[in-house]
Amino acid sequence: MLPPTEQTTTELADAAFRLSSRKLILEARRDGRKLVIWQDGAVQEIDPYTLELPAEPALPPSPE
Repeated sequence: MLPPTEQTTTELADAAFRLSSRKLILEARRDGRKLVIWQDGAVQEIDPYTLELPAEPALPPSPE
């Protein structure tokens, strides 16, 4: 078992995905743009305010 302070690669990838999703939604809201997604077999444009903003993930500090 990993020590509690270490995260697995899957957990880090999931956190990076949540962080990038959050940034994308915030940028679309700020710029007044719609988001383009693939849904139900077709390209859809959606209002970013209809999406729940993902919580900011806790990422470990970058190794330096």
